[in-house]
Formats: sequence, C-alpha cells, structure tokens
Amino acid sequence: MHVVSVAESLPVLVGDQIEYFSKMGVNFFLACTPSDELVRFAAVRNATPIPVEIRRDITIFKDIKSVWQLVRAIKKYNIDFVIGHTPKGSFIAMLAANICGVRQRIYVRHGLLFETSKGWRYYLFKNIERLTGLLSKKIVCVSESVLTLSKKEKLGGKEKLVLLNNGTFNGVDAIKRFNRQHISLEAIDFIKQKYQIDHDEFIYGFIGRLVNDKGLNELVAAWKRILSFKIKVKLVIIGRIDFRDKPSPAVLDYLHSEPSIILIGHISTSINLYYTLIDVLVLPSHREGLPTVVLEASAMEIPVITTKATGCIDSIIDGVTGLFCKLKPEDIVDKMLFYFNDRSMANFHGKNGRHFVIERFSPTNIWDEFGKKILKINDSFY
Repeated sequence: MHVVSVAESLPVLVGDQIEYFSKMGVNFFLACTPSDELVRFAAVRNATPIPVEIRRDITIFKDIKSVWQLVRAIKKYNIDFVIGHTPKGSFIAMLAANICGVRQRIYVRHGLLFETSKGWRYYLFKNIERLTGLLSKKIVCVSESVLTLSKKEKLGGKEKLVLLNNGTFNGVDAIKRFNRQHISLEAIDFIKQKYQIDHDEFIYGFIGRLVNDKGLNELVAAWKRILSFKIKVKLVIIGRIDFRDKPSPAVLDYLHSEPSIILIGHISTSINLYYTLIDVLVLPSHREGLPTVVLEASAMEIPVITTKATGCIDSIIDGVTGLFCKLKPEDIVDKMLFYFNDRSMANFHGKNGRHFVIERFSPTNIWDEFGKKILKINDSFY
C-alpha cells in the first residue's frame, strides 16, 4: 500500500513501477484523498484505490479519522508493506501500520520541511520527522544530501536509512517519455502557437508549486532585472499555487500582469510536451528532496540553473549539465544571461544532462534495487 496526500503526485512518486512489480506477483493498493484522478490512475494500472482524506495541514480530529480508515483498509486487505510518501502522509501511514502490526513499514523521505521553517513550526516538523522515522522500519532517502542531513540530524538510525541507486524513488523515464525525439515538430509548433511564442524568443522556464520555498520571490526579482536589458525573452511558469506557502499578493499580481510571463498553471498530462517550450529551466529552490523537474528537464536536453540547496545539489553537475546559482537575484540574472549569450554552451549542457539522467536515474535500476533491498523479491525475477 502506497499512501500519499493527493493523487496528482502518484505518477511521479509511484508511476510505472506498479506494472513492473505486478508481473512479479505484487498487488498494489493506493491510499490518498478521494478524487477522480485516484480512481483513474488505479484503474489504468490495475491497482486498488483506497479513498482516505489525508490533509496536508494538521487537523487532529480529521487526522485521527484518517488513521482509523487506513487501519481498516490494512486489516481488510491484509497488507504486507505500507509505504508512506510526503511528511503528513507518511506519519499517518506509519502510525496506522504500527497499530496493525505491519512489519514492513517504509517511509520515503522526499525532503525535509523543517529546513525552511521557523519558530514553533521548525520544532514541530522536525519532531514529526523523528517520530515518523521511529515508527518506520526503513527510510528511503531520495538523494545523497537528504541522506546526509538525515544522519546529521539523527532522523532515523543508520541501519534504517537507505539510498536507492543514485537517488529518487521512481527514476525518470528518459527513453520513452522524456525524450525530445519522440515529440513531433507539429506538436511543438502547435504548443508554441498556442502560447504565442516566437521561434526567435529565448524562453526561461519554472516548473513547480508556486511557493516561497521554490525561490519564486527571487526569480521574480531576477526577472525584473532581466527585462531591463531589453532582450527578446519570455518566462514560462507551470504550476499551481500552494496556499500553505503562497507568495505575496504583489508577486502573484506581477505574475498575472507582466506580459513577458506566460502563466500556464498545473499540467496533469503531457508535461513532456511543455518542456519543449523551454530553453533553460530555472529552479532557485530553498530546499528539495531531489527535484524531479530538474531531472525531467535534463532528460529533455534542457540546461538547468538551480541552487546548492538540499536535493538540488544532487540534481546537476555544475558546468556540465547546468549551473549552480546563489539565492540572490543578481546571481540568478548572471546565470540566466550566461546561457542567453552562449547558446552553444546551453545546447552542450542540455545534451550532457540527458546522458547524466540516463546513466544515473534509470527507473528499472531503482526499482530493481527497491525490490531487492526493501521488498526482498527473489533474484530469479530479475
């Protein structure tokens, strides 16, 4: 049983590994907040949907109800493995699994929320991490830097902490899905016409939740400086507002009103097509687990500008597949102008990025390691 907060994260967090392990006799159950997307995703992959409201914020009585619903489902279906994703979903999942006596309790640590929290929230989130780690049997860290920080902060015993291959939990399909060669020129022309992008315009892109933690404030400040150079550029922003950490009204107003910004919103399908709009991905994030959008962009031969924050530091090779920037608008501008002024280097870094993802983040390599290290599937299946 995989437990997540919302179904839209299932394709990234779980994805095609369901089909992969189903061939080995593993039955999958997907528990998350009820939605049409949950039903659709489960039906396509022949998994059993378990609708349980799992709120991202802390609501004690509703959280108790969520634990109880999971307990009932675990007992009903005789679940052997409970795998929790995201801090809130994992805490509820590990608690329910302990109540039911499930021995195989896996927490997938996709990032550490307390890193950018302050005051009482810092101590609350950090202690939730510790408690979730205590309740779990294994903690899968999605990147080397998350693993390192987990050890430093004592967020689980060393015998519990695991890194699968080079990181991520599900890998990135650079062969079939995130492959520019598999997208027709007609489709690329159509999407560019839809958003009125000229072929001679240089396009920067941001993909992710529209929150402060993703560096949106710094990106907006950098963009204002970029426009002062009077160059032919646009900024494509893909993602929805997360009200837990939403940017200021001034930043949101600017995103909606600035003509050079194309605000697309959340894309649930065909995100690979939207990557073809972008010449350079910019993710000045304050913290990550391992930013999937960076790996997807690299697979699509797009150079990346990101920070040395947790998770981000593992997602590129500086000066080879992208560039690290400081969390300062002026440094973000410098890196953005570097690629604008040197298109051949942008192309070179993009092609390097694709090789980087194929070599290090192949889904089957990660699934195989998960099957052997965690699920303990017999080697004869591989």
